[in-house]
Amino acid sequence: MIALATTVADHRGHLIPKARAHLPALAARFGNVAVAATTGTPTETLDLLRAQGAVVARNESDSRRIGRHRRQVLAMAAESGRHVMYLDLDHALRWVEHEPAELDAVLARALRTDCLVIGRTQAGRDALPRRLRDTEAIVNHVYALTTGRAWDLMMAARAFSPAAARSVAAGCLVDTVANDVAWPLYCERAGFGLDYVEARGLTYLTNDEYAHGAVDDEKDRDPRLWARRVEIAWQQVAEIVPYIR
Repeated sequence: MIALATTVADHRGHLIPKARAHLPALAARFGNVAVAATTGTPTETLDLLRAQGAVVARNESDSRRIGRHRRQVLAMAAESGRHVMYLDLDHALRWVEHEPAELDAVLARALRTDCLVIGRTQAGRDALPRRLRDTEAIVNHVYALTTGRAWDLMMAARAFSPAAARSVAAGCLVDTVANDVAWPLYCERAGFGLDYVEARGLTYLTNDEYAHGAVDDEKDRDPRLWARRVEIAWQQVAEIVPYIR
């Protein structure tokens, strides 16, 4: 079986009902679960994870260290000696809730390569809020021009062979969210095999949107949120630049 590496930042406890309902089905698909949680995540969320056998590390919330926390939990999961799938917890819960058979198929495919990049379908990308859709398209385009691969990179869904998981955790020292592009670029340079698959079950929602079944379209009118997404896109592109030939 594959190990699950996941992170969670859910300070208001929006994910608690979803975790209560879907964590057993999620955990049953993995040999073990490693979690990096922010210190503000409620105890109840962590108790639900531990009840499924998860090992939990705690970190102060820091948007500049998202990649470091992902790398930390990847290393924790890699200690099992298994293949490792990395997924943010809310994405994983939605996937097992809405497309469990697809998740099973992707898990099986993950066992056949060193680094599996899991993207969204075109319909999933089209459904993104505009501030994400427009800025992520730039990152994907620069990556495609650099590598020849027209992949959707910014869903933070990856699976690794045991050797690739250990190598990424130890050697791909990108602390920001730009690990989205850095991990597959690092794997290719290190000689690991890459594969790509798109999944209907991978969708973007904030935790509160997921919990309450509603999307706040007004957020696309906030210039600060746009500015943050432009900053994230630049972080990603900056990690691609050293790989441009």
